[in-house]
Amino acid sequence: MYRPSAKVRLVINFSLFQLCWFSALFMQADAIFFILVCIAAMFIFVSNKKQSGFLVICLLPVSLLLEILSISLGIINYGSPTIPVWLVGIWVAFILTFNESLKKVMSLGVWQAMCLFAVFAPLSYQAGEKFGALTIDFSLVDFWFAFSAIWAVYSVAVRTLYQAITTNF
Repeated sequence: MYRPSAKVRLVINFSLFQLCWFSALFMQADAIFFILVCIAAMFIFVSNKKQSGFLVICLLPVSLLLEILSISLGIINYGSPTIPVWLVGIWVAFILTFNESLKKVMSLGVWQAMCLFAVFAPLSYQAGEKFGALTIDFSLVDFWFAFSAIWAVYSVAVRTLYQAITTNF
């Protein structure tokens, strides 16, 4: 049976996540089926299915808590008091990158990971706003300050959980 190399899995994983993200960006709720297909394909190509599945189970609640906090604080708005289903799919796909295309990021030092998450997450959400997937209800400066802080804390939490799970699994 053919087993793709780590580099091939990395490219596939990264590409499928990008497909999920862009489909959600452009189609939001209409992208749900496509996102599910991409998640299934991502799962097929992960190096450790049990570990990746367990990561999703453990890290998805923490990730959705970030969204709930951001919505509750009025930082972002999806036009609904609940988290859209397509966004849950994006989170699952994002977590499935931790063992593959983001493996190096997850092994960085705490401060390095915090900085990466604190810079790139707000950029991603700003892009989402530009395409109408969400609205940012804070001024640009306040958004960056608040969202960067939330994502810096998130990065420490998920990195710590990730390392505990991958070390003991």
